[in-house]
Amino acid sequence: AETIKKAKASKAPSDPKRWQTEKANRTKGKDFKVKGVSDIISKLEHDFGIPISSGHISERNARGIYKVESEAVRTKDLNNLPTALHEVGHHLTRKFNLTDVSKDIENELIANANASFLDQYKDSEKPGEAVAEFFRNYFQNAEKAEKSYPLFTKYLFSKLDKKTADIVNENADIINNYYV
Repeated sequence: AETIKKAKASKAPSDPKRWQTEKANRTKGKDFKVKGVSDIISKLEHDFGIPISSGHISERNARGIYKVESEAVRTKDLNNLPTALHEVGHHLTRKFNLTDVSKDIENELIANANASFLDQYKDSEKPGEAVAEFFRNYFQNAEKAEKSYPLFTKYLFSKLDKKTADIVNENADIINNYYV
């Protein structure tokens, strides 16, 4: 059976308005054509080389899943960008072994993740879920994430190759521009 990483429903609302953020300084002055969610998801698929689909998910209370062997993302609801970003985080975590971190970095990740969300997982699953949540936050506003997660951000960009780092940052800028 295929190993699946799932994003369980959290007590936090899934209302897209809660995802609004301020414009990141690094994107000010850049001319972005605002893309719709379906365009952003298509770009994520292309840039990270993973299919992202939506539809029925058999795991109870899951908003999304990452299928490890087939390297595929599935969200319960069409164009659920926050969940898709979390699941892309699982993909990057697996590809770059991003849970092999020091205790200080693990503590930073867990401290910044939504506690009610992490409480749904076994202790052994929490670091991976916290890294996936980091990516959701980083894509939303990279500057805020860098301030909240200074240790992990430094670790992350030491592990990513330049091409992937550039892709992550380009998508973060586009997604930040969408949410402002």
